[in-house]
Amino acid sequence: MTDDFLFFIAITCPIAKLKKHSILPKLRYCHQEKYGWITRIDLIKLGIYKLYLGKLNCPIMKKTTYLFILFLLTSCGGAGIKTAKDIKLDKIKTPCEWLKCYNIAVSEYLSFLLAKKESFTQDVKKAPVSEGEITSFEETKNFYVKLVEDLKALQKTKGWDDGVSVNSCSKEIKYENVINDYAKATNEVLPQIELIMYPGAKEATAYLKALMKKDFDIAKTLATKETAQNLDMMKSLGTDFGLTDVKDVKCRAEGDKATCTFCCTTDTSFKELKMQREGDKWLAHQPKETPPTEENQ
Repeated sequence: MTDDFLFFIAITCPIAKLKKHSILPKLRYCHQEKYGWITRIDLIKLGIYKLYLGKLNCPIMKKTTYLFILFLLTSCGGAGIKTAKDIKLDKIKTPCEWLKCYNIAVSEYLSFLLAKKESFTQDVKKAPVSEGEITSFEETKNFYVKLVEDLKALQKTKGWDDGVSVNSCSKEIKYENVINDYAKATNEVLPQIELIMYPGAKEATAYLKALMKKDFDIAKTLATKETAQNLDMMKSLGTDFGLTDVKDVKCRAEGDKATCTFCCTTDTSFKELKMQREGDKWLAHQPKETPPTEENQ
């Protein structure tokens, strides 16, 4: 069996396992002691190498190799995928291709967030983050989040979510590391950026959560003096704020005042929360604008 024939078989398979006596160990593509697991990228490199040396003399093999290299370049396992925008879900055919795409999407997302965190941290010293910058950030963030969620949905649909299918795909890419990177992006870096983009959001979130639990004593510590006095009255009246959850809190600041929007409340009259900065602290400021009491609803 010639090396050309072995290569012909290899390049027509998504992943090929070839013995030591093939051409692959000679080119240092053998990754294991007894058998070499040859990935799509390895095959592309090998195909280009052999074509360059003119060692694929058979016309049929030469044409087939060209066609398969073209096909492989359009899949996630091929060299054609350089950025997350190149990823096409319908081109992902194997768990190893999926892992590479998933790693590209998560790595880019984390890198994007870290770069924006650094940039916003420097810029906010001069001026608040502009509406245009926030809009651009949210659009890019939403692109990555949707892509990652779509990839996770594909993984579940294909039955690759047990971890076994993807854990042995690559020595360089570890499934657990990609998961940890996405968790870091979502739970650590993104909240830090939102604190920079939306000053007062952290304090507003704490205040709204206290209201949702009807813990007026905690809420008073997070409010201005006028608002704290008003909270005593609302407590005695049994005010219901209609808060079912507290999330997506976003604040726009102008000087020492900020207006925050949030989710989620059943009370349509309570859509915004005013915040006021006193010293280095943001405090809730709603001395007059209060939701109606249960008795008046």
